[in-house]
Amino acid sequence: QGPVLVFINGVFKKDMSRLETLPKGVKVESFRMALKTGNPVIEKHVGEHQDIEVHPFAAFNTIRATDGAVIVLEKGVEFSTPIHIHYIADCPQGDIISHPRNLIVAEENSRGVIVESYAGPEGECYLTNAVTEVVLEPSAGLEYYKLQEESRQAFHVGALHVQQQAKSYFHSHFLSFGAAMSRHDIAVDLVGEGTDSSFNGLYVASGDQQVDHQLRVDHKKAYGTSRQLFKGVMDDRGRGIFNGKVVVHEGASQTNADQTNNNLLLSKDAEADPKPELEIYHSDVKCTHGATVGQLDETALFYLRSRGISLPVARQILTLAFAREVTEKIKLKELKESCECYLAQHLHGGQHG
Repeated sequence: QGPVLVFINGVFKKDMSRLETLPKGVKVESFRMALKTGNPVIEKHVGEHQDIEVHPFAAFNTIRATDGAVIVLEKGVEFSTPIHIHYIADCPQGDIISHPRNLIVAEENSRGVIVESYAGPEGECYLTNAVTEVVLEPSAGLEYYKLQEESRQAFHVGALHVQQQAKSYFHSHFLSFGAAMSRHDIAVDLVGEGTDSSFNGLYVASGDQQVDHQLRVDHKKAYGTSRQLFKGVMDDRGRGIFNGKVVVHEGASQTNADQTNNNLLLSKDAEADPKPELEIYHSDVKCTHGATVGQLDETALFYLRSRGISLPVARQILTLAFAREVTEKIKLKELKESCECYLAQHLHGGQHG
């Protein structure tokens, strides 16, 4: 069992958390306590890696944030056990708005794994407006997971701002299943040479759900690599939006960037709106992008049904196969199995007219 920080309605609960397994060189503190003690890492980094004019909800968070997680991996530390930041909404007496604020700093040559999750009881209506800032110093590395499982009557707005210095890596996974409406703003600033970034995402929208991903990666130095693979599954009247932009700045030679967004529509009323973008201001780069929107393969469905498999089960099998390209990249076994279980249980796979 690894370290867990538990927050209820955005407020840190020490008695529900588990931090005794933290090794030397990994510092964890609540955002509220860090403000009280004058932690210098707060003054150095909070608000320095985001553009609040572009992200108004992040600006709102900056004004209203009262708690969250501050995690520092000190120089040279390697900690492979995931540190779990778990936000739980609990508002049976009425609607609430929480503004979680997280700061993760990986100092030079450090390595770590972070899981950031959001959940709430079904039927409750609330708004989560979260901001996470990540700073990777030279040769640091982070495996980052974000799991959004809010109540399907709730609203989730999340912003992630990442700054990568030379030879650092950031491998991320975004899993969005809950909330009536969710939006994820992801901004990555590659300010050092030889950076490596990957962004894998799986999102599901059924009923009247809407999920929106806005991703921007700025290559500012040479020899940077970035990869984006996002897959969406939309059923009923669900809507999935993906706007991914890669900007290659002048001087960022030998940049290698790839962007892919694939969408699967399980009903005639489902909708997908992909918009991959490239802005290139330098030659000697390799950049590709592409997007697809489609339905289940009728030939594959016929093959499975001819083997005695019912139509709903056949649709579930093909949907899981579609998502597996993303889920197989999840290194945490329990999280991977949980995602596949969610798909099997929540996408009924029935015949739509």
